[in-house]
Amino acid sequence: MNGTLKICMSQLLIFAAILLTACSDSEQSSFEVDQIVGKWRDSSKKHAYFEQWTKDDSTYYGNGFVMAEDDTVFIENLKIDREKGFLFYYAQVHNQNEGDAVPFKEEENCASKITFSNHNHEFPQHITYEILSDSAMHVVVDGEEYGKYRKLEFDFRKIE
Repeated sequence: MNGTLKICMSQLLIFAAILLTACSDSEQSSFEVDQIVGKWRDSSKKHAYFEQWTKDDSTYYGNGFVMAEDDTVFIENLKIDREKGFLFYYAQVHNQNEGDAVPFKEEENCASKITFSNHNHEFPQHITYEILSDSAMHVVVDGEEYGKYRKLEFDFRKIE
């Protein structure tokens, strides 16, 4: 196979992968952020991961934290807000990015799933929330880190 054909084939495969992961036609309505309000727990790993979301007017506020036995070992402040027609997800970890919140802009948005992206951030570049049911949510945090792809997955269950 010549070089041009190999490049075209690889571009076609990438395009096909994007199409397969995009929203289906039956899911073209927008993600309802109200679905994430509540307290969520993922206990499938060594430590328990929690997210707790509230709503104030049209802004959503969250806290993400990790518990190792009785100690809180990681805390992040989260916010989802609409600006200039797009949803933005903000993550603030006090000892990272000089304490500033990192913005992620809505990139993919359908009824059960929303992806926020910041292609200029070191890690992650993408944060995806997928509602599986009223009591189950799958979250994927992924992107390049030090030249290698990294992916963290969380299977949250609603506890409040």
